[in-house]
Amino acid sequence: MKRFRLRAVESSVQFTVEAQNDRRNNRGEPLQHDYVFIEPVVAFNLLGSIYHPNFIDFRLRPEIGPSWQFVRLGSPESTRESQRWLHHYDSRFNVLREKPYATHLFAERGFTYRDLDFFNRARVDSIRYGGDTGHTATSWPVKFEASHLAETVTGDLGRVTGVTDNIFSFNASHALREQHKSNFSYQLNQFNRVEAGQSPTVGSAQNASFLDVNAWGSDDRISLSSAGLFTRLNSTNSHTRSLTLLENFGLQLRPDLSAESHYEFSDQRADHVGSRSHEARAAIRHQLFKSLTSTLALPAGTLATRSPGARVDQRRIGLALEEHYIKHLPGRGTLSISAHWRADRQQRQTSGEVLRIADEAIIVSDRQPAFLSQPVILEVGRIANAVGAAFVEGLDYVIVWHDRMVEVRRVPGGNIPDGSQILANYTAAAPPSDNYLTQTQGHHVRLELFDGLVAVFGRLNRVDNRGGRSLVLRNAVDRVAGAEISWAWFRVGAEQGRLDSNLSPFSSRRVFQEIGIDLGNGTALTLNLDQSWMTFPDTGRARKGRNFVARLQHQWTSFLKWQVEAGVRRERGQGIDQDRAAARTSFSFAYGKLALELSYSFDDEDLLGELHRRQLALMRFRRNF
Repeated sequence: MKRFRLRAVESSVQFTVEAQNDRRNNRGEPLQHDYVFIEPVVAFNLLGSIYHPNFIDFRLRPEIGPSWQFVRLGSPESTRESQRWLHHYDSRFNVLREKPYATHLFAERGFTYRDLDFFNRARVDSIRYGGDTGHTATSWPVKFEASHLAETVTGDLGRVTGVTDNIFSFNASHALREQHKSNFSYQLNQFNRVEAGQSPTVGSAQNASFLDVNAWGSDDRISLSSAGLFTRLNSTNSHTRSLTLLENFGLQLRPDLSAESHYEFSDQRADHVGSRSHEARAAIRHQLFKSLTSTLALPAGTLATRSPGARVDQRRIGLALEEHYIKHLPGRGTLSISAHWRADRQQRQTSGEVLRIADEAIIVSDRQPAFLSQPVILEVGRIANAVGAAFVEGLDYVIVWHDRMVEVRRVPGGNIPDGSQILANYTAAAPPSDNYLTQTQGHHVRLELFDGLVAVFGRLNRVDNRGGRSLVLRNAVDRVAGAEISWAWFRVGAEQGRLDSNLSPFSSRRVFQEIGIDLGNGTALTLNLDQSWMTFPDTGRARKGRNFVARLQHQWTSFLKWQVEAGVRRERGQGIDQDRAAARTSFSFAYGKLALELSYSFDDEDLLGELHRRQLALMRFRRNF
């Protein structure tokens, strides 16, 4: 028996040439960064085993060869040449893979391109290695995982970010019976984030979670679920800790009648700011008809917030009613209506004058303004991601001061993806003590006809505060109406919204057109056009945006493919005027053991008068043996 086996199942030679032309104007100063990268590579695909394939088997895919890079910089003009040996690889090891305590190991190094959105592409050079092991033949199967990740991300405007993560995780689960399941997981991440010109973010993040689900009785008519989540973050920029406990109880009284209760405890600490809350809700749900469901609920809660120099205690108790109606209409139509009404009696006790807010989570989107929650803000501090790495004002986001509210707006093409969550730190004037009543109501309706060919929708949400004359409370009426048509390869729609409020009212409009056509003979065309307008009457500000993206793909033969895509984006508004254009085309040829790839991309940007233009060409040839 051979104790060590190794065989080459495939080998290849690859030749890559990449060239970039980069021009930009930074505050009136012209900058230039051009390079040519040449990379000949010999690659192997190796399979092997040690002692026996069921003991250790492995797969190795090394890529070996020299690389040359020629760089030219302008202002002042200089050139440099560098040479190094490549060692890209992808390796996988399996130890005792047929056993319940099997272990898997991996190591890989390479580069790829990552699209944050259509107009924002970054090159990612990465090294990753780690493995997992555990035991599955017990009533409590467990799994351990450990990995190391190091990335160098070169994004838009030449911004380079170094990311290092060392992650350890543990998971255990248990199923006492079909109706009783439990799970526990823990993860530790030691990280390092470094961006040129910014202070590094170093620290560790931990999170542990527990879930237990139990059911009793016929048809699981009684259910109880318990959950807990603990997180802790210690970094150079932030120190946070949170604990959340959840309990949910459900009881099916009759087929058309059920009851439920919910309790949540939360304890949050962020730097020198802390909050503790209790939330409770009891509800009864009745299904009068198959299409109509009614819910009556009694919510209540407390929230205590502490920060240096200020303390706020809030209590509330309320009553809520919800109605949901869905009806399938004759002629292949569907009507859905929902309505809710809620009233909360609230009491607020405050001491101190300045309230510090730490790590307030908000969602930033191009379609909807994202306001900080407090109405009287004194200063906006750090805007960061989930691990406390700070974003750069002007490149990633801008702060827009409205009449009584403050908006955080992402910069398209920055490091904040559209629709993502960010953490905001700021200080605000502490609200005085007072009592008030908050009434909220909402109405939603959507009518679809002819199997979704035509859809009309609308919603009305209202918030009305009564009392609390010493407080700055936001009263608002939010109205949105729209329609869309979807037929075969065509979809078009429009919606208009208006938020009437005593604090930062605004109106918005949006029109979109989408076309997706299969032209036959392996050809597909898609066109997307999106236009939006937003107006803030209190401040006289207005913003508008237009996006157009076109994609064409053609399969000439079974071995030759061509695709081209192009897009234009235009943004106008307070604090951000931006024009972006991008175009990319590529040919890919794969026949037998021969592969050829040619691609070219062009990016052009004008951000607040600063110009940036980049061209990138790539040629890659590969021959397998």
